[in-house]
Amino acid sequence: MKTGTIAVSLAAVVVVAGIGYAFFQQQDTALAESAESQTIANNGDSVETLVHVDDLAAKPESQTGEFVLKAVVAKVNAEAGVISVIDSREFEHCGELTCAKNYLPVKVAGELPEPATKLLITGQLVRDKNGLAIHAKEIKSLP
Repeated sequence: MKTGTIAVSLAAVVVVAGIGYAFFQQQDTALAESAESQTIANNGDSVETLVHVDDLAAKPESQTGEFVLKAVVAKVNAEAGVISVIDSREFEHCGELTCAKNYLPVKVAGELPEPATKLLITGQLVRDKNGLAIHAKEIKSLP
């Protein structure tokens, strides 16, 4: 009888420890993302809000004017000068370019980045004949 009670008690301790660990890991991740998402410096001149693909896809009307988008290149259409980007957080979690919920088109002037490249895209949302697209003003590759 004592062996069974000890085993159940140890199992309960392991479960509680696992829940506590998961909770604190989630809190650390949320704090890091919150700090990252607030503001970033743009060329030392002004401070702009950092936006993620899934947030922009959920509420595109919330972004008026210029913003900075953190994303990962999923597809490249060299003929059209357009890249499709996915949420960088989702890419880090999944590790694949095909598991994203949202893909956003970005019109790029100049050299197009390769798939799986992490980017900071300064631009604005524009409605054209194909719907909404991001017109990139500046693109920076991230490590």
